[in-house]
Amino acid sequence: MKSFWKNYKSSIILILAIILGGIVGAIMGAKADIFKPVGDLFLNLLFMTLVPLVFFSVTSAISNMGEMKRLGKILKNIVLVFAMTAIISSIIGIIGVIIINPTKGLNPDMFANLMQSSVEKVDTEKVGLLQQLVNTVTVSDFKDLLSKANMLQLIIFSILVGIATAMAGEIAKPIATFTQAGAAVMMKLVNLIMKLAPIGLGCYFATVIGELGP
Repeated sequence: MKSFWKNYKSSIILILAIILGGIVGAIMGAKADIFKPVGDLFLNLLFMTLVPLVFFSVTSAISNMGEMKRLGKILKNIVLVFAMTAIISSIIGIIGVIIINPTKGLNPDMFANLMQSSVEKVDTEKVGLLQQLVNTVTVSDFKDLLSKANMLQLIIFSILVGIATAMAGEIAKPIATFTQAGAAVMMKLVNLIMKLAPIGLGCYFATVIGELGP
């Protein structure tokens, strides 16, 4: 029992905090909005670290790789994991919608208006398949990589930087060392932020449940 608590203490505390936050939100209702700044603070701290964490971690892992032959296997595994998690999450989402029916009791006119505005936007911004592919894997300016909205493009850029660093050899060792140090620092930063996770997620779920109901 002690080993179980030692291994899963953080996860258990986090789940209990989320449940407690949900209960508080259900009891307080709209008044639970007072907890919103705390929840937003925690989430914003995580979002702030997302871009540098991904860049340093991916670039460091590839640039410090001893054999480039391993890269192909790793990339295949990455694609497989992405595909499997996307399929699993889609199935869970569909099953969840069928069971819970989150739109029950809501005004149908609201969804009709949203669908109409979405169709109009698609019609005015229609692009070809190849251009959609280009927009999916690249951005037009480096500064756009600094947004969490372009995570796939950032991952691809990080992989390319890692490959280029490894190919450059000895002269690029300082870059490889820098990215490795950056990855270590970002992991420590995430560990510090996650100490606030029980309070932050508890407040976030209190706010969400308070606004939307159980």
